[in-house]
Parts: sequence; C-alpha cells; structure tokens
Amino acid sequence: MSKSTERLEQATSPEALAEREREGLNQMRRIIDTMVPPRTVEVVDVLGNTYRLPGAVSARVQVEILRVVEGLASLPAGALFSGASPDAKGATTLLLVLAREPRVLAALSEAFGLAHPATVAKALAAVRAEGIEATDAADAFAVEEIVAALVPLFVRLVKRGASAAEAVGLRGATTGE
Repeated sequence: MSKSTERLEQATSPEALAEREREGLNQMRRIIDTMVPPRTVEVVDVLGNTYRLPGAVSARVQVEILRVVEGLASLPAGALFSGASPDAKGATTLLLVLAREPRVLAALSEAFGLAHPATVAKALAAVRAEGIEATDAADAFAVEEIVAALVPLFVRLVKRGASAAEAVGLRGATTGE
C-alpha cells in the first residue's frame, strides 16, 4: 500500500471524521460564545433621523422573518458571496452584493418591516413628507442600517438554539440516550 493511500484511509476513517466534526463543532461553539446580541440597536434613516430598536422580537415575528429569509435559499450562493471574505473588506463586499441583488434587498426590507413595523411606518412618513417616493424600508433606510437591525435577531436565535442543542447533546451523552 502506498503512503498516499494509507494517509487517505487514515484521513477518512470514522475516527478521523468524527474528530474533525468535533473540532468543527467546538470552533462553532467558540464563535457563538463570543456573540453578544445587543438589547437595542440604533438605526438612521435616509433623512438622518435616529431610531432605537429592540434587539429581540416575538416568536411569531421571528417565524415570519425566517420564512422571508428562507425564500433566499433559492438564489445561487456563489452569485451572492463571490468575492466575500471573513474580514472587513469581505463584509463590505457582501453588503455591496446584497445591495445589487433586488431579491435580497426586497427580502431584507420585508424582514425589517416585519420586525419593526412602527419604525418603518414612521420613517416612510418622514421620507414622503420630504417629497421622496417611498414604499418600503429599503426606500427609507440604507442597506447597512437594515442589516444592523436584523443581525441581532439572528444572533440571539443562533445563540439560544446552540445552547439548547448543547444541553440536549450533553444530556444524551451522559444518559446514554
């Protein structure tokens, strides 16, 4: 047996695959542990008005937002994330890509409107009072403001979900279930 075949067999053994899975889960847990969702978020509309928004919404609204965001799954991921890297430049690139893709912007705008309907209504009224045609959150807020208001909702959900999954996993590991 050649050395490369032997290394391949070792790398794809059930033990090696399980170890890589554990490492990946531990890395994900460390990332999640560092996430701290804010209690409130401030966003600014296109006129410069500032709004303080809660960092959480009701479960019913969360479900509605998740349905809207799930609709983006049909978009080709490569088109959305090409050129994005996990740093500030990548985040900026991703925001620019989001802004260019009308379906993504529409979904973000809808999700923002579901999460904060009173704020969107107030901002739209202010924008219209200035003679600007506006129909949804994307007409009253910049994409980065919309994203800033939505991200805490997902961070909170992911963090709580990960804690619950870990508790269930630990329970199963200690009880043999």
